Parts: sequence; C-alpha cells; structure tokens
Amino acid sequence: MPLPALNRLFADVPWCVVDLETDGPDPAVALPCEVAVARFERGELVGSWSTFLNPGREMSAEVIGVHGVTNEMVAEAPPAAKAIWLLLETGLLDGAYPVGYNGQDYDRAILRRIADPERQLTDGALVPWLGCTWIDPLVMVRDIDRFVPGSGRHRLSVACARHGIEHVDAHRAFGDCNATGKLLWSLRERIGDMTLEQLLSKQIKRAQVQEAEFQKWLSRQPKRDEPKRAPGPVVGDLADEVFEHERQETEADATREGGHEA
Repeated sequence: MPLPALNRLFADVPWCVVDLETDGPDPAVALPCEVAVARFERGELVGSWSTFLNPGREMSAEVIGVHGVTNEMVAEAPPAAKAIWLLLETGLLDGAYPVGYNGQDYDRAILRRIADPERQLTDGALVPWLGCTWIDPLVMVRDIDRFVPGSGRHRLSVACARHGIEHVDAHRAFGDCNATGKLLWSLRERIGDMTLEQLLSKQIKRAQVQEAEFQKWLSRQPKRDEPKRAPGPVVGDLADEVFEHERQETEADATREGGHEA
C-alpha cells in the first residue's frame, strides 16, 4: 500500500485522518479504547470507519469522563493491539496520506508501540504508514494562530471554532477525525500550494522551533520539579501556557521596535 508521491500538492492527495481515544494521556503507556479513520479527498469526507477497542485493563473514571467510552462499552471489543491491522483492513488507507491532530507524537506513537515490532519492519502495508511523518495540523495551528491569546486556544475544538469548523462529538474518535480533516482543508490557503514534501519539511522545522521555545520557557522558570510529559513536542494546557508566554513577549518586543510580527 504505497503512500502518495511526495512531489504532489498536499491538497490534491487523499488524506486519511486517524484518531485514537485512549485510557491515558501518555503515549508511552496509553492503550486505545476506540479508533477511527476518515478519508478526505479534496476536502470532502468520502469514507469512514470506527470501532471500540479493549485495552485489557480498567479505565479510570477520570479518563471515561473525557471521552465517554466506558469499560462496559469495550468489554467485547477487539483487543487494542489489533488497531493498526483493523485500520488497514478497511481499505480506506489505500493510496492516502496519514493525518492526525497531534497524531505524529501521540496516535502514531501508540500504534507503533503496540504493533508487532517484527511486522513493522517487514509488512509492506504497515511500514509506510508507521514509518512516515504524519501531517499534523496542530503544528500548523500553533504557527498560524501564534498571536491568538488565551490558554487552551490550540485544543482541537477551540481551533475548529476559531476557523469556523463545526466539531461534533468532540473527544470521540470519529468526531475528532472529521473535525481534523475539515480544519486542515480550511487552512490550505494559509499553508499555500505546497507539495507533501515541502509541507512535511516545514512542519518538522516548526515543531523543532516549538520544542525549543518550550525549553527556553522552562529555563526561565523558578527552580521546581519539571512538569511531567511524554517525549516530543509539548501538548495540552502546558503547551498553551508556554506559547502564551512567548506570544506576549514577542508582541512586547515588536511594540518596542515599532512593528508587529505578521
């Protein structure tokens, strides 16, 4: 199952948005309880699929309160380790490029961790999907909306509202897939006519800058225990706190210099 050629315009290739609902926030240990995929072609939803998954352990009330998937709902579901194989069997991934909101460092990371390690290296269908860099609209939103104030402003539901996208069934796998695909399509004019290769290269560079900003912000904080987080770009409320500080400082610098960053 080859991926689209990297020299094609990213807006012209099919996208498959993947989302996992899980039993915890840390991709190093979390297991999925629901998975969905939504295929988009030129911004139109042309196919979708979702299923519950059994993580094999009890989910806490706190986690259930986030996505609403209960232990009873997943009791008879396929085991979580089958997530990637079930996705491949749908056929929706064929010839499409993977997308996920924070998917590169969360959903993809979890799928890589729970998939059979030997098959990851040899399976012709699996290798491209878990081996490539996913398109991650979160990185783009943090860049495009850098000067939007407020904590929590880069959460999927908040970003969708800001860009005029209806987000139905937030924190459910298909609801998040559908919203992410529509959000990415709405951002295409701001992103520009880039090839997949150009888009991914820019995304990687911007993610590195965002991580550097996080480290810079941390270095200026009073000595305390470093916030616990998974490896990779900063996520969640802590990320918004970081970028809110950076936004305020950048605006102050621009004011002192008599201008404002576009």
